[in-house]
Amino acid sequence: VTLPDRWKDNWPGITGTVWYRVTFKASRSEGETWMVYLSRLRDGGALFVNGRLLANVREPGGGTWVRWMRPHAFVIPPGDLREGENEFHVRINVASADKTMNTVWIGPEAELRPVYEARMFWAYTAAQITIAVTLSMAVFVLTVWWRRRMQLDYGLFGLACLFWGLHTLNYVIEVVPDSWWLFWRVMRYAATGGFAASITLFYLRFAGFRPRGMTRSFAAYWISGPLALAIGGAAAH
Repeated sequence: VTLPDRWKDNWPGITGTVWYRVTFKASRSEGETWMVYLSRLRDGGALFVNGRLLANVREPGGGTWVRWMRPHAFVIPPGDLREGENEFHVRINVASADKTMNTVWIGPEAELRPVYEARMFWAYTAAQITIAVTLSMAVFVLTVWWRRRMQLDYGLFGLACLFWGLHTLNYVIEVVPDSWWLFWRVMRYAATGGFAASITLFYLRFAGFRPRGMTRSFAAYWISGPLALAIGGAAAH
């Protein structure tokens, strides 16, 4: 197959344990280390080089929900790498049609490390920074708005910051107990919709566009999605 391999397109109806095999040739300079880099391995899996376990990336199961947003990279022990032909295996569990096996990169660490670190920054570290900035801004703006009883516009901007910070938590909290799953998804829906509603209302009011009932209509629209998910459960996801 050609990676990325999207299961809903290439293997509809097939689930279970799956193995991918990649053959590659290694020619190392003295002292050079090699690395395996995967831009995404959302549901985790086991990685092997020449039949020896390289890494176990935590998978869902045992009462835990897992969805990795960060990339993964592992240095290959020098003793596990042969000059010339080598084999790399990935074992994953395909539990849903949305599963995608992304591209695998194998090569000298000096070449792949900068690629991995750049991806790590934009996919994970930037989300951490966003959470810190938006939640700090939310606390500041909402506190000033509440104490000084300023116009609703300022409160809406503070709420938008708060909701976006909560939404972004989804990108840094990647492992949660199964018992929290429904609450976690309801919270994400509420935060995403809350941001969309509050920032839109803020811009409209800032522009002087304030038709009667607009705030209530947006609030009703925002709460409908999380409420439907909370009542319908996983089947409504």
